[in-house]
Amino acid sequence: MAASLNCHCERPEPEPSLPPTTVRLIPEAVSALWRATLSELPLEDCYYRMMREFEIGRGCGFDVDFPDYRGSFVVWGSARNQVDGFGNAVSPQVGAWIGSRLRAVLHAPHSCDMTTAA
Repeated sequence: MAASLNCHCERPEPEPSLPPTTVRLIPEAVSALWRATLSELPLEDCYYRMMREFEIGRGCGFDVDFPDYRGSFVVWGSARNQVDGFGNAVSPQVGAWIGSRLRAVLHAPHSCDMTTAA
């Protein structure tokens, strides 16, 4: 026998200007929008460039130097080594979270009973 859940909360009515969509239709709508937008853009106006090392560092969450900004995180090495380092590093936010979790476990009161279950 299946249980039913009676909910007496009111659901907000959808705005009449927005048609109902599904997750499957969203990529199609975005693709159509981009296709229409890009169809008017001449190929000569499209450029590709590699991101600089400071852009990659900032994207990874490090407070690095920009041409007009002095960051608090110092990075040494060539541009290639810096990019490799950012790719292999743990972001500061994740490192702080891991550290806080470890600190809570390491500084928690422990029992002196060292027995283990068999």
